Amino acid sequence: MLRAKAKEQPQARFHQLHDKIYRSDVLAFAYERCRANGGAPGVDGQTFGMIESQGREAWLGELAEKLRTRTYRPDAVRRGWIPKADGTQRPLGIPTLRDRVVQMAFVGFEFGVQVSWRTGRRYLAPSPSKSKVQAICEKIGTATSSRTTWRDEGATVALLNRLLLGWGNYFRLGYVTGAWQTVQQQVQQHACRRLRWWLRRKHGRKGGSSPPDLRLYEEYGLKNLVRTICRKSLWAKAR
Repeated sequence: MLRAKAKEQPQARFHQLHDKIYRSDVLAFAYERCRANGGAPGVDGQTFGMIESQGREAWLGELAEKLRTRTYRPDAVRRGWIPKADGTQRPLGIPTLRDRVVQMAFVGFEFGVQVSWRTGRRYLAPSPSKSKVQAICEKIGTATSSRTTWRDEGATVALLNRLLLGWGNYFRLGYVTGAWQTVQQQVQQHACRRLRWWLRRKHGRKGGSSPPDLRLYEEYGLKNLVRTICRKSLWAKAR
C-alpha cells in the first residue's frame, strides 16, 4: 500500500515512518517479538544471550541512535539451507539480530478501509490485525499470571506499562480517531482486568471488591492508553 500511495502521489514523503521506528519503546517491543521468534544468528554471530549479557538497553540505545541519525546500514545476510521433502534444499537468508529488530519495527500492520467520523470519507489506512491484538493480550496475561505474584506491585505495573506503551506507540500510526480509541479501550480493559486479578491473587483475596480503574491509574501507576497515546497521521506532507 505504501508503494501504491507513492505512485499515486509522488510528492508524498513518509517522514512519520522513520520518526516512529527509533522510539525506545517501539524498538523494545520489536526486540521482544524477535526474541520470542528465536532463530539462528546472522553473519556477526551475535545471539540474544550475548546482547543481554552485555546490556540490552545499551544495545537498543545504540541502534536507536543510528536510526535517528540515519547512519544505520543493514548487514550482509547469512546464507543457510532448508531441506525440502523431495530431498533437495532451498536457500534461506538469515539477517543479523539488529536487522531483524529494525525489520520488525515496520511489520504488524494491515491496510483496510477506514471511515472518518468527521467527514464520512472512506480511505485506506493501517490497523493491527486481530492476531496482533490477541498477541498483546496474551503478553499481558503472561505478565500477570499466577506464577508472577512473587513480584512486587511496582515491578508488575512497570512491565505492563512497557507492554502497553510499546504496543500503543507502534500501532497508533494512521488510525482514524474512533477506530483507534476502540482498539485502545479493548487492550486497556484487558490490562485492567488482568491487573485486578493479579492483585487479588497476590494478596490472597478470592472474592470481594477489586480496585476500580481509577485507582489502578492513580495509586498503582498503570498507564491509560486512551489518555496517554494519541493517534498519528500516516501521510506526512511533502517538505
